[in-house]
Amino acid sequence: MATASDIQNLYIAYFNRPADVAGLAYWQTTSFSLLQIAQSFSQQAEYARSFSAYSTKQTVNTLYGNLFNHAADSAGLAYWIAQIDSGTVSIGAAAIAILGGATGSDLSTIQAKNTAATAYTVSMTNDAQAQAAYSPSNGSFIFAKTWLAAVVDTSTANAVVNGLSATINSYKVTGGDTVNLSAGAQAVNFYNTTGSETAVIGGVNQSVNQVTLTPGTLTVNTSNANTAGLMINGANATGGVHINLTDSGKATLSAAALNGVDTINLFAGAGEVLTLNPNAPLSINQAAASATLIINTAQKVKVNQASTADITLGGIAHYTVSEGTTGAIIANGTGGSLTVIGGTSSHSITSSVATTIFSTSATGGYHEDILAGTGNFTVLGVGYQTMNLIDGGLNGSLNVTTAGSNLVGYFEGSKTTGAVTFTLGGTGMCNIYTNSNHITTINGVNGVNNFVTASGNGVMTYNAAATGNTLLYSNGTNFTSINLSATGNGNDDIHLNYGGDISLGKITTGLTTITNFKASGADNIHWGASATSLNTINIGASDFTSLAANIQSGAGTLTSSDGKAFIVNVATGAAAGTYLYEHVNSSSLVASNDFIVKLVGAGVIVASDLLGY
Repeated sequence: MATASDIQNLYIAYFNRPADVAGLAYWQTTSFSLLQIAQSFSQQAEYARSFSAYSTKQTVNTLYGNLFNHAADSAGLAYWIAQIDSGTVSIGAAAIAILGGATGSDLSTIQAKNTAATAYTVSMTNDAQAQAAYSPSNGSFIFAKTWLAAVVDTSTANAVVNGLSATINSYKVTGGDTVNLSAGAQAVNFYNTTGSETAVIGGVNQSVNQVTLTPGTLTVNTSNANTAGLMINGANATGGVHINLTDSGKATLSAAALNGVDTINLFAGAGEVLTLNPNAPLSINQAAASATLIINTAQKVKVNQASTADITLGGIAHYTVSEGTTGAIIANGTGGSLTVIGGTSSHSITSSVATTIFSTSATGGYHEDILAGTGNFTVLGVGYQTMNLIDGGLNGSLNVTTAGSNLVGYFEGSKTTGAVTFTLGGTGMCNIYTNSNHITTINGVNGVNNFVTASGNGVMTYNAAATGNTLLYSNGTNFTSINLSATGNGNDDIHLNYGGDISLGKITTGLTTITNFKASGADNIHWGASATSLNTINIGASDFTSLAANIQSGAGTLTSSDGKAFIVNVATGAAAGTYLYEHVNSSSLVASNDFIVKLVGAGVIVASDLLGY
């Protein structure tokens, strides 16, 4: 059986290069004799590319040049031409004989070349990238031939071997490799200055390094199990560094595994749980399957949600999610934040962290978001698309800013405990329904015409814009405060539901208070029946129980549904304040279904300010 050294000499003689790892291993394991191997070499495509057009003289001189760096002497050349042309010996036999007959400087040269070539081959044994790139298709063989041609003696062999670690990888400068690592603690180093590289991780404790600066990308494909001990140094791949997970499971990627990594692509299999410790911003693309991310550093992480799959986000990162079509978003971390870039589809969003939803990109159509969790929510740009926000169990605060001209709805569930604030920046209708005991605050914005419907059994406060022209339908059954501006001349049109919070019988459980009515602008109240007159009743003292009787005493003669209205001033007592009352019931008495609201800071009011529907 031929030795590795003998086979290496044949590679030098025939191909003028070091043996490749796989080729050397193959020929060592065959049962061929050295002569048979030599004959096989002369039948290879690589041999044909170099020798097929050569005469016998050129072939012999090439063998001498490859082995000894000089042409054959005249006597030797004549001898081998005669032997080969007569068929006495084959090219393979001649090559072996020329090697075996080397003496003096020729022997020193081939020994030095063998030493260098062997070192070259050995250096690739644990370097998967070098093995993958060492091929005739990319110029690496030519590079290796030039490298070996510099060897003429021991000193030159030592010189080239000392620089071998860089040489092995430096011949591949254009990228384009896919290097498959086998099991074991292997490392792959990329030296390309252009193009992109791909490494396929084959086991644990492996590393991938982009040594030289390149505008290309570095892609690392790995199973979840093989992420253990993975190290990636990809900062020099300025086109981006991507990790593709090739199966589902649980994995942890440390900071060392993410050096320079900007994108992780999850696998399309349910149950992916990925724990990360990035030291730089990161993008994660979810596949069409549910996944959980736990990111334990306060980095900015962009998540592109899959079309129908749920995503769970933990840890302390600052997540930005570009939402998919129907998948739920669950942020259950202990810190950080969540930002959702809203699309046109309905979603369920549960969060324990500060959450901002941008709906400005959603235009046309309709969708709804169900919100839940202990986090504080901010929703911006609602109204560019018709949209409903539905309380699915909010225990944090909710701040909504409307925009655009489309309908915005908010429907509050019974589990909500946090405060809700609406800032009206749009011109579309806003429909708000409360179903809890906390205060819902609605703020108008200057210069905006708002159409607002506020209903339900929660406590509500409406703050009108100074110059805005508000159309407000107030239908709540709990205490409601409507604060108009004292300046700005805004014309506010207020519609009150007489069956709810404005009936005299509900004054202790659902009184509506209007501040600055007619203080500035041409304000109106619509409450079911137009006033036929407006007078004043002054009461010295009253509580709420006796207020109806005291109004009866000061109102004079009342008839069925006569529409008589009064400004009622109560000086002291539990009911102290100023009220606006209208008699609308079908009797001659002040009754529980008559209209009443409280006034604070009102301007001059006339009967024509009180209108029917």
